[in-house]
Amino acid sequence: IHGPDGTRIGCGVLTASEDFGTEALLDPYPGVDIKDAPQGRIVLDAANVLTWELTNLEASEAFALHIHEGTSCTHSLGHFWDAAYPDPWVEGGKFSSTAAGNARGMITVGDLEHAYAFENNVGRVVVVHGPNGARLACGKLLPYVFYFDDNE
Repeated sequence: IHGPDGTRIGCGVLTASEDFGTEALLDPYPGVDIKDAPQGRIVLDAANVLTWELTNLEASEAFALHIHEGTSCTHSLGHFWDAAYPDPWVEGGKFSSTAAGNARGMITVGDLEHAYAFENNVGRVVVVHGPNGARLACGKLLPYVFYFDDNE
């Protein structure tokens, strides 16, 4: 930190913060009509917790979402994990919609054996799969920082 005259008056070390994370806003998966695509947002925080709030889902159905190895929805590729081990996303990321076609949930990615740490997931895409496994929606996990206004 520099004073008004330019002299150095303070110093600090930048470290990871729990106020940092990534967010993916969903778009229809390539080739899926927007009226058939889930809508909403998916957040991955610095603690590697993935949370979601989705709408426009088929009512009372089973779905799944997974972090994929691709960095764009046109090239999402397969699930993102250490391929030397069984795929943790086969069971991880499953959820059900309500009778109104909505869903909220969370999963601690760090608890999935052989899934990658937060910093490896930044810039990857999250894909929402429908009841039959089809890819319905996709969004890229882009960095963001929570800002708080101390005056509020």
